[in-house]
Amino acid sequence: SSLLLYNSVGAINETALSSLSLVGNLTQHIRLRADSDAEGDETGAGFAEVFPALVWVVRDFALQLVGDAGEPLTPAAYLERSLRPAPGLSAQAADKNRVRRALRAFFPARACATLQRPVEDEALLQRLDLVSDSLLRPGFLREAQELRERVFTS
Repeated sequence: SSLLLYNSVGAINETALSSLSLVGNLTQHIRLRADSDAEGDETGAGFAEVFPALVWVVRDFALQLVGDAGEPLTPAAYLERSLRPAPGLSAQAADKNRVRRALRAFFPARACATLQRPVEDEALLQRLDLVSDSLLRPGFLREAQELRERVFTS
C-alpha cells in the first residue's frame, strides 16, 4: 500500500495543517482534472479512495502527550485532537475548520509518529550526519525504529 509521510517540526499547528491541506488540494485538483479529462466527470466522488494513507511525522517533539483530564495520549490521538473542529463562529474558525475537514476527507487512513530531538547537544545536532547511534538519545532511536517498522510493513 501507499503512504504519504508528512514531516513537520515541533508540534501540529495551524501552519502545518494548512501546508498539508495544500498538498491534499493540489493532489485532488490533479486527480479530478485527470478524471474529468478521461471520463467527463468533475464531481470527484470517491477521491479519498485514491489518496495514500497519511503518517504525520513530528520531529523534535517536546510536548507532553496528555489530554484535557491529564490522561496519556497516543500520537494517533494527538493527531485526531489536532484535526477536531476549532471552536467559534468567526471567519478565522471557519477557515481552520475547512482545512481540518479537508484533511479528514483527503486522508481517512492516518497515523502520527513523534520523534524527540535526536541529541541534546547543539554542536552534535549541527553535524548529526556524523554522529554515531551511541550518542543519539535512546528514546529517539526507539521512535525512529517504530517509524521504520510502520513504513516498511505498510
